[in-house]
Amino acid sequence: MEDSNAKISLSIREGKLEIEGPVDFVSKQIASFEELIRQALSEASKHLGDTGDREGEHKKAPEGEKKRDKGIPKHDNVLEVTEGKVKILCDIPGQSNKEKSINVALLCLFGSDTEGIEEVGFDAVREICRSHSCLDAANFSSHLNSAKQLLICSGSGKKQTVKLSVPGKRRAKALVEELNAQ
Repeated sequence: MEDSNAKISLSIREGKLEIEGPVDFVSKQIASFEELIRQALSEASKHLGDTGDREGEHKKAPEGEKKRDKGIPKHDNVLEVTEGKVKILCDIPGQSNKEKSINVALLCLFGSDTEGIEEVGFDAVREICRSHSCLDAANFSSHLNSAKQLLICSGSGKKQTVKLSVPGKRRAKALVEELNAQ
């Protein structure tokens, strides 16, 4: 009986894992990496959905490209981040719905960034605005797009995403520190 070769390739957005060799060898390697593969696939499905192109998709920074800020303050009074979803625990500062929407985006993106997610869909920010009663649905997109120095908006329609600019990261960190101290 001839020992045939097998090959497995797994990308999970180019994190990559390739195993090639005799069937027994490949089978043993798959078994030893099984839990890691399951976790990676589970995490990817949470963020990408079945198609990898759903509304509100969260985009993770490529491994090694994104270094988390080790000086991130404790934010227990302001944010809770669970499984990539951000919940804002405090009142949203601002005199208008526009200011509040921008602050929601800053807080949401700050929380997501602590999980290694640097870009979120408008729908995630919109939902938090709705839950804090500061959503101006007719002008929401223009509110976020007007904060060009703080927020980098891209896409169109239901696929719009937003991430923090460098000044936005500084402002978001300052906002979290300010709110956490209250």
